[in-house]
Amino acid sequence: EAVKEVVEAEKAAAAKTAVAVAFITTIVVICGTCLLWMWKGECGRQQVAKLHAQLVEEQRARQAIEQQRNEWQVRQVAEASQQQLEAAEAQREQIRILELERAS
Repeated sequence: EAVKEVVEAEKAAAAKTAVAVAFITTIVVICGTCLLWMWKGECGRQQVAKLHAQLVEEQRARQAIEQQRNEWQVRQVAEASQQQLEAAEAQREQIRILELERAS
């Protein structure tokens, strides 16, 4: 009878230990999974941040190129206008010379 009680007590203790081990294992697996997800999420956020920084840098480069192109176009228009102005002044000077020749 006493042996039966000891055997049953050992079985009960083994069952409790098995339940405790299963519970702890489950918690470790869940916590490990959560930590893995958080780590992957952090890696994902870092990658998104890097991609965003690259995108911003590319946009700045495009804007700089566009601004240089605009400045170049403005210079071209200014040079063309200056040439037209000089041509008009030369024509006026020729007209003035012709008028003076006719008058004399």
